[in-house]
Amino acid sequence: MTDTDLRKIELWCYDADAFLSQYLDADLAAMSHESIVKSSGKKRALFMIADDLAEGISDLPDEDRIQAQKMLKEKHGFGYEHFQQRKLRVIESILENGRISSMSQYEKAMDFSSDTTNDQDTVMNLAKIIAAYEEKLIKKKARK
Repeated sequence: MTDTDLRKIELWCYDADAFLSQYLDADLAAMSHESIVKSSGKKRALFMIADDLAEGISDLPDEDRIQAQKMLKEKHGFGYEHFQQRKLRVIESILENGRISSMSQYEKAMDFSSDTTNDQDTVMNLAKIIAAYEEKLIKKKARK
């Protein structure tokens, strides 16, 4: 990812955050904005923030969610679903491979499995893979 691409993500985060801030109290909105400022130029942190903002937008009432989506697509060329699809591709990859290969994948799997709205069969399959990864981590720590 280039610096320009990362800057696009950052600008998307600012706009998504500004939209969501109308639903938050002023202190929480300020903290949210500050987290983007502190994460400037940091790929992993910005994507985590973008994922959280996308989730927040997806939880809005239909009319507000549609309004946010329209604004984000007009300004940036992609909306909140871009980040949700990215997360789902990671989950699909984990399920296809039958294993977790990084801490980042582990975190996304944990996040997915904690969402009670996700398909329970998928969550059960993912739970087995998560348990195997955690066992691998425990064995790795024990060798040290």
